[in-house]
Amino acid sequence: MNKETAEEMFNRNAVLISGNNVIPERIAIKLTSKKAVEFAEKTVVKGFNGYGIGEIGTMMYLTKSCFFTAVTYQNVVEELKKQE
Repeated sequence: MNKETAEEMFNRNAVLISGNNVIPERIAIKLTSKKAVEFAEKTVVKGFNGYGIGEIGTMMYLTKSCFFTAVTYQNVVEELKKQE
């Protein structure tokens, strides 16, 4: 996925949380992979968080930077698979 496509996917799936556009974790996983999202959550400082509303629950989300890191991870995995 190139930058333009990643940007489009982020914008299409973004939601507003506290004044910032973010992408829900479950959608980021669908667009990349669970491993890609886990990698991004570990490596991007302040790129992953949650917003809770009491008894209803908490929505986990990624920032745009964190989502781009997940896309990068997935791109590398897919490219390496092609080289095998």
